[in-house]
Amino acid sequence: MTPPSPRVASRLLALLFTVVTVGVGVIVTLPSCDGPPDRTCFAERVHALGVDEDAGPDRACTTCLQTRNAPRACCDAVGACQDDPSAECVPSFQAAHRCVIEGGSSEEARCKGLLTNDRSRNLYACMRGNCGRECGVPSCDLDPAVILFANPSCDGCIGGSCCEKINACYESRPCKLALECITKHCTRTLGASMTRLGEASPELRLAARDAVCAGRMPDGVAGPGACVERCLDDFAPGDGGTLEDLGARCLAFDVYTCGAEASCGPKCVRPDAGPYSGETEWPEDAPPGAPDGG
Repeated sequence: MTPPSPRVASRLLALLFTVVTVGVGVIVTLPSCDGPPDRTCFAERVHALGVDEDAGPDRACTTCLQTRNAPRACCDAVGACQDDPSAECVPSFQAAHRCVIEGGSSEEARCKGLLTNDRSRNLYACMRGNCGRECGVPSCDLDPAVILFANPSCDGCIGGSCCEKINACYESRPCKLALECITKHCTRTLGASMTRLGEASPELRLAARDAVCAGRMPDGVAGPGACVERCLDDFAPGDGGTLEDLGARCLAFDVYTCGAEASCGPKCVRPDAGPYSGETEWPEDAPPGAPDGG
């Protein structure tokens, strides 16, 4: 084979130099990125949705855990859980996840006690913060300013089940004051009245809401009782109140109804004012058949 002439060789070297220079320039000017996840993850092997019998993995939860907010998705937390040398993370995470799905948001605090180590707790926190709706777990955090609702068990049920409604109420001062009035002054009759409302038909509950939101008070089993009525009338009056008062009245009743529909009534029953009220007893809060409130 005849070697190229010096002139052709020099042109080839110049062309090669140009290609290399351009290539380096392209590499240097590529945008920087955070890179791929540190760990390989298979979210369908970790979460508790669709893992029973032949249901197959839940795609919405799986996809969210692996891709939502990438590159800061939950993929690394999933991978760390799968790689747990103690093999505790996956079963404890699935147990907690399944517990919340079956028990509802009011049981979340108890269910989180099933998480046995930092890997499972980190994964649950990531799932809750990024994929709550897709994975069937709560994604609402209660406003820290919200005071105790009647007693600890009642507070846990209503706070977990009605988080969004309570936070919306606390954005309105009249609603906030009406709701806090109920939690302070109506501890003896609140549970029974919520239970009655929860057992009423959906039509009666809707009619009760319509009445309250229009400034009136419903009668019969759907009525909230004298104590709750006084709190609503004092802080969010329907008669002579403003449009803001009517809106606040409606929001406060929505929280009360939400607790009733979440079956929180039995958890809110308390035979006396108890140590959590710290307020003067109201005659309106005397249970029926017990004039002395005892």
